[in-house]
Amino acid sequence: MPSQQKQTGSERAGAGEPGLLGTQRLRPAHILGGSTSLAVAGIAFMVWSGSDGLPASALMSSAGSAQSVKVVYVDAEDVPGIMTRLPSDIKIRNDKVVSQLHVPESQKSYIKSELDKGRMRVGSISVWDSMAEDGDEIRLSAAGIDQVVRIAHTPRTYMVPHFPGGTIRISGTRDGGGGITLGVRTMLGPVHLPHLAVGEILEIPLQ
Repeated sequence: MPSQQKQTGSERAGAGEPGLLGTQRLRPAHILGGSTSLAVAGIAFMVWSGSDGLPASALMSSAGSAQSVKVVYVDAEDVPGIMTRLPSDIKIRNDKVVSQLHVPESQKSYIKSELDKGRMRVGSISVWDSMAEDGDEIRLSAAGIDQVVRIAHTPRTYMVPHFPGGTIRISGTRDGGGGITLGVRTMLGPVHLPHLAVGEILEIPLQ
């Protein structure tokens, strides 16, 4: 992967530790290629994108410590069909679906129970490393269920339990170098999401 200079939270804020920030939302900024520099309350951060990057609005919020967390909200209309919902009669195969989840065994019985009761749904999402395959890892979070997976050049499909009308959060957990570069499959075809640093989050509403 081409080397890209990344900034830590303290480097972005200048000398000293950044103070806690209240929730602040930016209006959508079109991310077309290279990088777009955004500033919120004097703290500058970089949003990196591939050639087919997305419009996104960014939010900086307090993480309960001196470090703040960057959450990038992606409009569902920009990634239609990012989550493929399994048919409602999937109940007959719930055991097989649950067995594919990257979660502790202690959570699987809870998920199966919620699926059987119809309170939880399962969708599938296909992701891959859109640049050099260097060991990037992400966390897929929905309905309070976290799955940490490693992304590679070859797209892989993961089952994601979620509640109707909820969101999916994709966060960076390991950066092999130059940013976590993520491609996803949508109804519009492959889309490159904004690059992530470890701890940064993409949040996408599920339709």
